[in-house]
Amino acid sequence: MGHRAAIYCRVSTADQSCERQEFDLRAFAGRAGYDVVG
Repeated sequence: MGHRAAIYCRVSTADQSCERQEFDLRAFAGRAGYDVVG
């Protein structure tokens, strides 16, 4: 069983979006060998 991780998205400016942050974090987790579970 691989490592598991949860993603918590938070933005502080109007220039950021939770959707983009989640996309980037899922890509990073995949490259690092993590399974996103929440």
